[in-house]
Amino acid sequence: IVAAAVFFPLEDALKPMLDGVVGSGPVASVLAGNMAGALGAAAVNPLQAVRYRSMSLRSGSASPGDHHFLATARSMFQEGGLRPFAKGLASTAMRDLVFGGTFTMLRKGL
Repeated sequence: IVAAAVFFPLEDALKPMLDGVVGSGPVASVLAGNMAGALGAAAVNPLQAVRYRSMSLRSGSASPGDHHFLATARSMFQEGGLRPFAKGLASTAMRDLVFGGTFTMLRKGL
């Protein structure tokens, strides 16, 4: 849900800018989808990293309530600064770049 909340506004904002660069048409639409996918991944990846860490901590703990989102994020930052929040970002951005362009192409019937 968070990814969609980021993707669609980004796609709508990028499309007019790309129209001016590559001309209005399917190329601009697909590029807007590609860029929205990659930028959306960059925006959402830190939240996903905290979520995955929190889930992994809960699965090995007798007390699942000890691993709240903010406590997990704080612990991650204390352990490695910003690096743990960027883990997996390159592969996620590439996946969402491809997905974004493909999804836009299929959705708009290009």
